[in-house]
Amino acid sequence: MTVLGLSFVAVSIAATVSAFAESRSPVASIALLLTGLTLVILAIAHGPEGYGPGQIPDAVVRVMVRIFG
Repeated sequence: MTVLGLSFVAVSIAATVSAFAESRSPVASIALLLTGLTLVILAIAHGPEGYGPGQIPDAVVRVMVRIFG
């Protein structure tokens, strides 16, 4: 959930900047941002011991290895 949430946050930040640059309403990108942040918070809160800031890159790498390895 953490990696998916972080992916949503990254995409939503880019979409929000794009929306403001093109004078559009960033409603969808803000909804995606809130969804991503919710996933990250849920993953951190419901993990057996939670994630520290130093453990997040390792979690991303583990997911990438599972997908591509």
